[in-house]
Formats: sequence, C-alpha cells, structure tokens
Amino acid sequence: MKSILFGIVFLLALMQISGSPVAREAKKMKKITIVSLGDDVNRTELEFLRESLERRFGAMVEVADPMDLPAHAYDKDRNQYLSNIILDFLNSRQKPPEGARILAVTNQDLTVPNLNFVFGQADLRSGICIISLARLRPEYWHDRPDAALLQKRILTEAVHELGHTLGLDHCPNPHCVMYFSSTLQDTDNKSYAFCEKCQARLNPSTSGRVRR
Repeated sequence: MKSILFGIVFLLALMQISGSPVAREAKKMKKITIVSLGDDVNRTELEFLRESLERRFGAMVEVADPMDLPAHAYDKDRNQYLSNIILDFLNSRQKPPEGARILAVTNQDLTVPNLNFVFGQADLRSGICIISLARLRPEYWHDRPDAALLQKRILTEAVHELGHTLGLDHCPNPHCVMYFSSTLQDTDNKSYAFCEKCQARLNPSTSGRVRR
C-alpha cells in the first residue's frame, strides 16, 4: 500500500511540474535522445523515462536503438565500466546538434578513477550524459523490488545529469535535484526538480565535465 501511495503522489507531482518556470526555460533543449548501452535495459523503464522527460523539459524525447558498451571501458579489476571512457566513446560516435542532448542509460555499474562508483556523468561541452541503473535498483542492496521508488530514482538521476548539460553545477540544497549524491540516500532525499536558485542559474554555455 505504501508503494502504491508513493507512486500516485509521484505521478501527480510529475504532472504538475510540466508547466513550471524550469520547464519553460528548458525548452531551449529541444530534443533528448535516450540510448541504452546494452540490450538488457528494460523497455518499460526507458518508456517511463521518455514520457517523464518530455513532461519535465517540454522537449521532444525519443528512444534510439541500443548500442553496445565499448569493451575498452571495462575495468576488470573493479568489475565496473569507466563512465569517462564511455563518454569519450559516445563523443567519437555521435555529437548532438545544437539544442539536443543524448542520455545514455546502462544497467552496468559505473565508476571513474579515484572514486568507488558514480550514478552518472555529464559532458557539458557535447551535451552527452550517462546514468547507471545498477545501484538505483533496490535489489542491488538486497531489498525487495519497488517499481515506484526505482522510477523516482531513475528520473532524479536523469534530470540531474541533463541539468549539468544545461550548465548547472552541483547545488548545496539537499532537496534540489542538482545536489551531489555521494550515497543512494542522498538521491532518495532530494527531489527531481530544480530549486529556485538553480532555475535562475540555468546557463547552457558552461563548459567542462561533471560527475554524479
């Protein structure tokens, strides 16, 4: 029952934010292409993400054909994929046109040098970002599956990385979607919406690369 109520509240909130100032401002992001890396990403989860991001940003969102993960991005010692290498690979394969973004989604655990893991990473210069669903799944932590909770986590991390491609850095507000998630609890505690300060700071001209 708790999970069902959470899902109803989540969906109602999602419907309400589509006309927010953030959504109007973010219309400069005209198109988002979601591409799964590997053929093991659930199509239902991709469709949820497509519909949710369309409402959230007011942009056209499409799900492209899946791509293989680059084998050279795999770190066999850590049994993880290096997200920075994957971003370099995607940059070499396709560059989104002006006003477009690419969001890669994988079920594989991601990391970067000097960190244990990352939920995702964004390249602000190209507009390409990636999220991992591995640690977002309750089963990863030996908890029971919870579809509503998983959807909230997926949307939060996707909006976070896309926010980076709009020029937003990490936010000190723990309830803002742009807050730095060092743990899954951080992700669960924050919203999938931008705080008022981040709304005012939306600036797609920022350059660089940001993790998490």
